[in-house]
Amino acid sequence: MAHIVHKRNSLCVNLFHMQRTKQRVGEQRPGGRSARVRSSVLDATVELLEDVGYERLSVEAVAARAGVHKTTVYRR
Repeated sequence: MAHIVHKRNSLCVNLFHMQRTKQRVGEQRPGGRSARVRSSVLDATVELLEDVGYERLSVEAVAARAGVHKTTVYRR
């Protein structure tokens, strides 16, 4: 019986640890693909603002210049 209780407690501790280390929704990672995409979208936006101005700036143009889908631009 003590063996079963120990396994159950170990499982609870492991599940608790997994929940604590999992990245939360909306948190930003400091590097990796997310950082590269964010940087390319911002760079593309600045370049387009300089080239065509605010009136002609579009999400589609930013996405094309950054090499991402337009939904990626909306998320950033």
